[in-house]
Amino acid sequence: MYEVQGDAVELTYHGTPLQDVWRKHGYIGVFFASYIQAPEDMAIQFIGRSRPGGGDLTPRWIKQLPESHGMAANHRPAGSTWDPTFDDGFRLTLASAFSDYEYLHPFYFGRSGDNVLVLMFENPDDGGEVRFAQSPSGGGPGNPAWDFVYFRRDYAVGREFRFRVRAVYRRFTDREDIVRLYERWSGTDVRRPRP
Repeated sequence: MYEVQGDAVELTYHGTPLQDVWRKHGYIGVFFASYIQAPEDMAIQFIGRSRPGGGDLTPRWIKQLPESHGMAANHRPAGSTWDPTFDDGFRLTLASAFSDYEYLHPFYFGRSGDNVLVLMFENPDDGGEVRFAQSPSGGGPGNPAWDFVYFRRDYAVGREFRFRVRAVYRRFTDREDIVRLYERWSGTDVRRPRP
């Protein structure tokens, strides 16, 4: 269900498995694509850190643009120790190519000219997990994909699950404005990284 609220579009996704076609790997994956038309800056930005064992664990603003499509494409939430398994030959590399970063708060943004697109996610309940996904050319050369994936391990045939995401498109002022936007929507406090 979509709802427009000023400069925001809110999506509440409801899913009910009708058959257990996911038993092989033990999770459901739902992918959402957002192709961006020729922004000057193709990167996304989020508050995160390197994965444990992979570098600097200091919280910081991360500005990330993979070198090529399907390379280091998705970022898991901090604290997750799970990376889904996939069938050999699985072709949706934006879901299966894990990056060396993880996010600390479930929101990210990308800029185009004077404007910003912010994607904010409700913290999933146990069994659900949102991944930020991106590509420098998902919409064609020069047109990045600023996507996301929802994975769910706790599911049952006939039992509904849901999650909520909000997209905001407006003039960019600064990162602090984006953090406050997320705090107002989510009702949670964000720990700002040190400059």
